[in-house]
Amino acid sequence: MDASIIAPYIQADWQLTEQLKFTGSVRFDATQYRYDNLLADGTTKADGSACVNNNDETTECLFKRPSDTNDSFDNSSTKLGFNYRLDDDIAFFGSWSQGSRAPQTTDMYRLQNQQLVGEIESEQFDSSELGLRGISNTLTYEVVVYNMKKENFFFRDDNGLNVTDGETSHKGLELSINYDLTEQFSLAINYSYGQHEYEFDRVSSGVIKGNKVDTAPEQLANVRLTWQPTDNSELELEWLHMGEYYLDPANEHDYSGHDLLQLRGSIALNNNSRIFARIENLTDEKYASRADYAFGSYRFFGGQPRAFHLGASISF
Repeated sequence: MDASIIAPYIQADWQLTEQLKFTGSVRFDATQYRYDNLLADGTTKADGSACVNNNDETTECLFKRPSDTNDSFDNSSTKLGFNYRLDDDIAFFGSWSQGSRAPQTTDMYRLQNQQLVGEIESEQFDSSELGLRGISNTLTYEVVVYNMKKENFFFRDDNGLNVTDGETSHKGLELSINYDLTEQFSLAINYSYGQHEYEFDRVSSGVIKGNKVDTAPEQLANVRLTWQPTDNSELELEWLHMGEYYLDPANEHDYSGHDLLQLRGSIALNNNSRIFARIENLTDEKYASRADYAFGSYRFFGGQPRAFHLGASISF
């Protein structure tokens, strides 16, 4: 398969007043796929023979190979934004954007046998955000609220079937704070809260409008406490929080989330060399780096147990 993408882009900035600045941009994406199937077309084995089920009966294979085809997707993306300085230390900002993304080739040409050729369309989204950011000698912060809707969302349901025309909505808040507690101690906080929901009904896939999007936690957090006893040394303790999330579109099974601690440290021996170390999963928590519910059973992909890393860097 060959692919080509042409994406001209233009951006303009307007400094309307000393405090107010506008930004606008437009991008056009012309994507073309040229697919050449070197195997048998349709829902057969590679050699053209039929698949066989557990009862020794001939049947369609799980996947369908399309015949040779050329597919083109013309998409445009637009963004408008502003930044308004309330004073030298605080700014209010916002943006609206509309965009799209051509389908992935693995989705286009590795179809399941119930799918139709040519039914996959470009993913579309509309999003907006408003925020406030500030900076001082000891504190920097940013808080943002956002809202987004997506169409033609491609995902696999809990029966292992591809859904090509899903719709979802996303709204929430993101917070970032960096604060110097003292000359030696500093605190960094990142927090995200979001409501991610399906906006369509597909009973066969377990989707009901208003259900939470599976594997999308409402809360994520990261807190880092850093101690710098000298100019050449640093020690950091980090807390990672993964909130609860559903494992299936029907919202019948969930994962409770997890909390992890990480410890990092480094010492500069001289201007050119440094020793560093870190302990991941300090408390040896048992957790899932990824979890889902499919084909009638839970699937947990175990996260890394406690691990110690030691290293050195030398520059010349």
